[in-house]
Amino acid sequence: MLGVGSLCAERAVEMINHLPPPIEGLKINSAPYGSPFINAMIDWIDKSNNLKYLLYLFYVCLVEGMWMKVEMQASN
Repeated sequence: MLGVGSLCAERAVEMINHLPPPIEGLKINSAPYGSPFINAMIDWIDKSNNLKYLLYLFYVCLVEGMWMKVEMQASN
């Protein structure tokens, strides 16, 4: 498992670009890499041919130190 501190945005995008299309499921936990990462995910989803579920977890700061966990889940 890679931590956020050990992976820069460019490497995260490169990793997504190299995911094989037949992956059945993908879980991403807190990937603060911005729109290039999201665009890479969208491109990979378009190319995937066996994706059954995608789980994307991230945290949003609401007001001065109050954090909310947001979970986006898609399944086929």
